[in-house]
Amino acid sequence: MAYLQKFIDKNNLNKEKDLLINRYNELKSKFNSDIRNYMNGHDFLDIFFLYVNKIKNTLKYKEENFGRVLYLAVESPMIEDYPLFQKIIS
Repeated sequence: MAYLQKFIDKNNLNKEKDLLINRYNELKSKFNSDIRNYMNGHDFLDIFFLYVNKIKNTLKYKEENFGRVLYLAVESPMIEDYPLFQKIIS
């Protein structure tokens, strides 16, 4: 919820705050398990790139190349047990 508050503040959405929080809670209640199980592979790559880029991107990877580099660095047996990647591998 702290992320949502920061998003609202950063984007000057205080007028819509109640609506956004209610919608967030409504959507969150629809997920009956770990929200990561509802993501697509490209969603994961986008979020992971944002995280890496914010923390430390010393090689100045571009978002479009990041997925390729990650794909080359990760071996299939490392991820095949996770539902997020089972669709990609099969």
